[in-house]
This record gives sequence, C-alpha cells and structure tokens, in this order.
Amino acid sequence: DLGQRFPGQLDTFIYYLNRHIELDEENHAPLAQQMVRDLCGTNPQCWQQATDVARQGMAARVAFWEGIRAALAKEPATA
Repeated sequence: DLGQRFPGQLDTFIYYLNRHIELDEENHAPLAQQMVRDLCGTNPQCWQQATDVARQGMAARVAFWEGIRAALAKEPATA
C-alpha cells in the first residue's frame, strides 16, 4: 500500500485524484457524452470512430498509470 510506504506524503495527490473522480462523475462525463451525441448524431461511421478513439485513449491511460505504478515499485521508501 502506497499510503504505508509513503506516510503523509500522498495526501495532496490522493485529494487530487478523489476530486478529479468527483468532477468526472458529476460534470465532465455527462458533458462529454452530450458532446459525442451532438457530434456523431446518427452517423454509424462517426460512432465507430469515436468508440475506437475512446478505446485507444483508455489503453493509453492504463499504460500511463501502470508506468507510474512500476516506477513507484522501484523507488525505495524515503521518510
């Protein structure tokens, strides 16, 4: 657990992540969904493109966070 490895050092980062999640759920996600609906309308090709790009974006995010996890696993805990 990173909280145990880095006591007191991640409080601001954890707050940032939690707040980011709140904003995504409350504001960003509904606005993004509406934007995609407005842009793609009833065009199946546009929806397929949007789906493909969304999947690529999610894969990139997973790779990003996995890289952070791997880097943290290599770092010795410092006080």
